[in-house]
Amino acid sequence: MAQLKPPTTYNQQIEKLRSRGCQVADVSFCTKILSQINYYRLSAYFLPFKKLDGNYLPGTDFNDIFQIYEFDRELRNLLFAAIEEVEIYLRAQFAYFHAHKYGAAGYLNTQLSPYV
Repeated sequence: MAQLKPPTTYNQQIEKLRSRGCQVADVSFCTKILSQINYYRLSAYFLPFKKLDGNYLPGTDFNDIFQIYEFDRELRNLLFAAIEEVEIYLRAQFAYFHAHKYGAAGYLNTQLSPYV
């Protein structure tokens, strides 16, 4: 079995970010975000700022990465809300069509299902 990495404290995570060139101006804010979101969830947002040697591009700032994460989270929430409305509308249309074509208990008729 592969060796697992040992767990790190928030301060160790911040030091890891700093040692790779990420600017962390407010340690308490960074600690709060790491405790709420998780280092590894945020690590994907650092990838575009990572050089081949594993360090970050000059000017990489934790606050900027967090703002990108927040933008992505808000965009995802907007999209899911819109998708939910479409899903509910389509389910209502399918249910109405099916009930009127095959009756209220038509969904119980196994002859109508291609999967049975």
